[in-house]
Amino acid sequence: MGISLILTACIYVFGGITVAVINNLRSIRHSAEQKDHLIGAVRIYDLINNCMAETSASRIIVFKTHNGGGRPSLSCKFEVSAMFGSNLRMDTKEKFQNLMVDEAYTRMLLEIIKGKKKLITTSEMESSLLQRIYKDEEIGHAIVYPLCVTSTGFFFMSVSQHENYEGIELFNESNGHKFELLKQSLNHTFKEDEKKNNYFQRWVQIVKHKVTKNED
Repeated sequence: MGISLILTACIYVFGGITVAVINNLRSIRHSAEQKDHLIGAVRIYDLINNCMAETSASRIIVFKTHNGGGRPSLSCKFEVSAMFGSNLRMDTKEKFQNLMVDEAYTRMLLEIIKGKKKLITTSEMESSLLQRIYKDEEIGHAIVYPLCVTSTGFFFMSVSQHENYEGIELFNESNGHKFELLKQSLNHTFKEDEKKNNYFQRWVQIVKHKVTKNED
């Protein structure tokens, strides 16, 4: 809201706005974004860690697709990266950065993007990239939840349990309820970030239009 007030004042009081002012506003926005991202990251980790403490999940990871953003497709190659996570090994973080996915992984994403979660038992999976990763990390079961599609990519969440875990099974109804609550909270957070970004971009377009009109 602060940026929009500055823009309004520049446009209607001075009758125009310079490129230098636009760049300055971008700098202000960048600083505000850094603060927002830090606050947002703390909130996301709190949500994930609280869910971990209340369920039998061994780990929770939030992923995002990239290479153009939007929805994944079998017709083009794309990558996924781990954005947030709890109880991760260091090599797992590295493994899930700019990971080029295979067809089986893409089909899974196309399945969950329709709004349905995917229950996975590693021993029953087809030979694929994800199966090899799960076996290497001794993951016995997992649930993959769709989060949201933004202009920069598709967010999804993986909840997993080690194969030697002794306790409540991952697919337990109580677990499922808490995972759904986490999904809703994360969805809200990512969509709010998208709204903030779109809000600023609309103002930049208004400013550019005003500059062009004044130059004419």
